[in-house]
Amino acid sequence: MAKKLFPVVLRGYDTDQIDELFTRIDEVLANGDADARAAVREELKSTVFTFAARGYPPTDVAMAVDQRLSALS
Repeated sequence: MAKKLFPVVLRGYDTDQIDELFTRIDEVLANGDADARAAVREELKSTVFTFAARGYPPTDVAMAVDQRLSALS
């Protein structure tokens, strides 16, 4: 089982959606060029997260999104 990025709460953001997006972001941060960073930054800014039972806390995700946006700048 893969390690979860955040604690899981009763109702929060869909864990699969967040895990997939943050995996792509982290890959681009590690290996991407400026164009790839710009593209994933725009994707992150425009993504609407889906709520689900047993999801990630929205406040934790919001802080991580802000950190990733800064790193992608």
